[in-house]
Amino acid sequence: MNVFSQSIRRSLSKDPNLLPDLANFTHLLIASDYSGHHQGCRYESYSYLIVGMGESWLSWEASRLSVRQRFKLAKRSFAYKKLNDSRKREALDSFLAASEVLAGLCVTVLIDKSITSMFDKEGRVDFSDPLLHPYSQFGIASFERLLRVVHLASFFVAGLSAPGQNITWFTDRDDIAANHARLTQLTSAWATVLSNYLSHPLGHLRCGTTESDNGTLQIEDLTAIPDLAAGALAEMATCYDKESHVPDGPLIVPPPNGVSEKTRSIIRWLSNSVPPLKRMIYVIHPVGNTSTLTIKRLQLHSGQAGLVW
Repeated sequence: MNVFSQSIRRSLSKDPNLLPDLANFTHLLIASDYSGHHQGCRYESYSYLIVGMGESWLSWEASRLSVRQRFKLAKRSFAYKKLNDSRKREALDSFLAASEVLAGLCVTVLIDKSITSMFDKEGRVDFSDPLLHPYSQFGIASFERLLRVVHLASFFVAGLSAPGQNITWFTDRDDIAANHARLTQLTSAWATVLSNYLSHPLGHLRCGTTESDNGTLQIEDLTAIPDLAAGALAEMATCYDKESHVPDGPLIVPPPNGVSEKTRSIIRWLSNSVPPLKRMIYVIHPVGNTSTLTIKRLQLHSGQAGLVW
């Protein structure tokens, strides 16, 4: 994570406006989703939307309800895997455009699946460690995912938050938050990890899932934004790999031929990284057959992509 931090600092030296300024908000909301766990996908993707609650939040609320009404979406979800009917596909661009008013950052981290563990050089988390006994029921793969999720969330909260801010995090209901007991353990793990990243005190910390929605699909729609980013980028990166033209330097190349139309729409939206909603993408690869990892920033330009160190 220190290397990750250095990479972001290098990018900030070239573009001081790369990250949003969220210091003036009293409350930050995080929504996160994850993709690429299925077979055939080369990368797992971890996507986070971190936004401040203020006037921009109220504007987004009005915009997303307007989109739902205009396209007669009722209770339909914008989840990446469920973009399977014409009405949702027709509404997708308008839904993504509505999120442009949010003040914050949508960041996705793609991790090569050949990296079995980011926390143990042997490639397996060791549950014989007494500190990890309470998490042994997760299984090695699920607990590895939980650690990645909470470390990345903690990393970005530490970098974007300000003293005294309240933080509420809504995560996807996957295996790491499948029920109340696992959500409690996720929250406990997050509080422990976050305390090691922070250099300033925060206010209240709360963690929930999309089940916390108030019936208006507000939380569902908020979480759909990182869900769409995670799904589209996992597909795009895997297609690049299959077509053997992943750029390894500051090159711009067309999107891979194999990506779906819904992914192309989301890529176009991700390429528009302008205030108030910023967008960032990072890719983590192993170096050869070693345990050393390399981190690259993926920049999108008008629907095209080039990897930048």
